[in-house]
Amino acid sequence: MPDIIDISLSYALSKDLNLLASIQLHRWSHWDATVLDLNHGKGGATIQRDWDDVWKFAIGSDYRLNADWRLKAGFSYETSPQDDPSMQWVDLPVGEQYRYSVGASSSWDDITMDMFYEYADLGSVDMNRQVIGLGKGVNGTFDGRIHFVGVNFTF
Repeated sequence: MPDIIDISLSYALSKDLNLLASIQLHRWSHWDATVLDLNHGKGGATIQRDWDDVWKFAIGSDYRLNADWRLKAGFSYETSPQDDPSMQWVDLPVGEQYRYSVGASSSWDDITMDMFYEYADLGSVDMNRQVIGLGKGVNGTFDGRIHFVGVNFTF
């Protein structure tokens, strides 16, 4: 994973409502290539990445509904680490990301349960990458959308 620098803020707007914000810098530019080693005794194949650093901006809220439940919601935007279609590849097509999330948490004695749903819009990523030595490549568009659902218990 890349180095991540994070500045986060929390502001109590009232006794029940907290506003949250975060700005992150992900230093993807330090990862110039990925080596794929398939254990065929011939060494690994190198995929050149030429990634840029990524900025992520997030806002959210945490609302105390009652003594037992807290509701949470958030949104984040992340810049693209690679905008050049000739450098994109099918193993990790990356572009701008928009993420929307909602959740709830509750505590019983020393146990906290967090539930969440997140929709990640990974956008459309154009690819036009030639494979050296094969004379062929990949030319097309990747459209990415992911739904995450989770439950976490802390004790």
